[in-house]
Amino acid sequence: MLQSDMFDATVWDIKTCSNNFFYAVKDYGYDMQLAAYMHMASVIQGGWLVIDTSPPYEVSVYRIKTSTFMESLERFKQYFCLLKQEVLDEGIKNRRNTEIQYI
Repeated sequence: MLQSDMFDATVWDIKTCSNNFFYAVKDYGYDMQLAAYMHMASVIQGGWLVIDTSPPYEVSVYRIKTSTFMESLERFKQYFCLLKQEVLDEGIKNRRNTEIQYI
């Protein structure tokens, strides 16, 4: 979700989580995902709206720090370059990137 007004814009990524969201951010790469979204939207502010998976389904708000954004975006770019190399180089192709799957 892109929240925008005349002064700034914020990308909000909606997630569900059953317990400590801080660890889920690193374990599942949510930081890289949000950094990529923010980069695509050309904004410097972002965060997560985290919905608890148990009743009463409370929502928590987390903001991404500028330093986390910069580090995460750099990691995302590195992984994306690696993917492009693997797709283009027949010598290092692997089963995961030989065909695009749709869900």
